[in-house]
Formats: sequence, C-alpha cells, structure tokens
Amino acid sequence: MQTCHLRAAEAADEAFILRLEEICLRPHVADGAKRSVARPGMGDEFPSNSKIIQCDGIDVGCLTLSKCEDVILIEQLYIMPSFQNRGIGRSVVSTLLTDAALAEQSVQVTVLVQSPSVHLFTRLGFSVATQTQRSLVMEYRP
Repeated sequence: MQTCHLRAAEAADEAFILRLEEICLRPHVADGAKRSVARPGMGDEFPSNSKIIQCDGIDVGCLTLSKCEDVILIEQLYIMPSFQNRGIGRSVVSTLLTDAALAEQSVQVTVLVQSPSVHLFTRLGFSVATQTQRSLVMEYRP
C-alpha cells in the first residue's frame, strides 16, 4: 500500500475538492439531475475544516469535518475513483475514530443510500441513526 497522509487544505484546493465531489457523486445522481446539495463554494469554514489526502505525493482525496457540540460531522470524504478500494478511506476514518474516542466524541456522516461508502462505514462500526429514501445518517459512538 502506498504511503498516505493528510495535509491542510489551502484556498487553491477548492477547485480540486469541488471537481472531486462532482466525479464521486456523478454515478449516484440520476441522468440530467443536479447534485442533491447545491454548493456555490466551500463555505466560510474552508479551508480550515478541510484536509487533502495525499498518497505518494499525489492529491487523491479530501476530508472535510465540522463539529457540533460533542459530535464530529464528516461533511465530505471523497477519494478519486482510481484510488478507491485500496484502504485509503478506511485508514483515514479509522484515525478519525481513534481521535474521536480519545476526545469522547461521536462521529456522524450522511451518505447516499446506494453509495458503496455505506459498507465502509458499517464495517468501521457506524450504525444508521436516521434514514430517508435517498440518504442515511450514520453514527459512530465510542
């Protein structure tokens, strides 16, 4: 497995993250439909709430977090399709879960029902907190 780490996002990374989001969500959006969440930009917290996932010096993904009381919210976790299924997402989330457990914080993520990431989060110990026809809110409690 390649060497991967997180680096702090910079303002110049916004285009990469938005493009990555589009690439990763495209297979889960009906033909001709728009994204389920319109996002004109990364928001006021960007870039301080985002990390870029790098493997062997190549930007391959992003992780964007926010906090609400004692809950860490995974806003975005995207890995370039050519780097998926290599354990990168599992490694990133596992590290996050270890840090959250030490801080006695739970972690939540919202995923599309048909997304393969549902299996990733389930294997890592997340359970479904709420569900709609299109999405699941999954939660990990230490």
